[in-house]
Amino acid sequence: MQSLFFVIGAVRSGTTVFRLMLDAHPNITNPGESDFIFDHLREDPRTDDWICDLERLQLDRVFQRHNLRAPSSACGRQLVLDVVEQLQKRAPKYLCLVVHGHADKLARVFPDCKIIHLVRDPRDVAYSCIGMGWAGNTYFGVDLWRETEKNWDLAKHLFKKTNILELRFKKLIEHPRAELQRVCSFLDIPFSESMLNYSNNSNYGPPNPGAIEQWRRNRDRRAIALVEVKVRDLLLDRGYELSGYPLDPPGPLERLRLAWENKAYKWEFGCRRYGPVNFFLEKLTRRLAKPFHPFFFNRMADIDQLHLK
Repeated sequence: MQSLFFVIGAVRSGTTVFRLMLDAHPNITNPGESDFIFDHLREDPRTDDWICDLERLQLDRVFQRHNLRAPSSACGRQLVLDVVEQLQKRAPKYLCLVVHGHADKLARVFPDCKIIHLVRDPRDVAYSCIGMGWAGNTYFGVDLWRETEKNWDLAKHLFKKTNILELRFKKLIEHPRAELQRVCSFLDIPFSESMLNYSNNSNYGPPNPGAIEQWRRNRDRRAIALVEVKVRDLLLDRGYELSGYPLDPPGPLERLRLAWENKAYKWEFGCRRYGPVNFFLEKLTRRLAKPFHPFFFNRMADIDQLHLK
């Protein structure tokens, strides 16, 4: 699939603004986040393939939005190929898919595809995850970044080195033209000025330098240090400098406080966004009354859709 390429980056790493830039190119189609392609796959202990949870896939908000079909006879690798083929038929020339992880699965299905690895400072990602309601503090907010980057490190050797482009969010925002020209050169397609004007057709504004290193303006030194405690080696490996704050690991009492703070915030955020009835009944029916679960799941998905830019 020479006309297919992927963008891999942790959530809140700038993947949305980057995919809008790509989608503004006249020859590139980017349908949005595509994690659903891999999210619902699990290892099949009997084979070297995966089993797909078709029920969860068909409930997936993004899968539904694209009006895709999931053949019940296909599973694992073949199902991924089938779904991607459906998306490719809608693309004029090049199809770009954005995933926030799953580099290992991606390498097993598309080892020859080109990959753009987008990286943002994990301290900014950790704070951004709090704002999204995914974490209650930076200590847990950085987990999604760490999971994506550790998975990338395990899988990147499975791709050809010449098929990998490393892209930094900071450089993309500070020098969008130069970085997008580098991206187009990597993809062997001509650069288009329309990529710089993506904001004309979206709710996102032009590149905002204020989004870079926001963590430096935060005075909570302990919150920043807690991120660095968790991802110090990964952070240094990606070329970021440490803050210089003391990197003291949290003790038992602080870990307990952080865990409680994280759980309480996520539940409070969920109740505020979805309403207590939807939030708790979605959790309850998922485990104890599965026939009713799609109703509450879809209600929450509709609310999520309202908050998307």
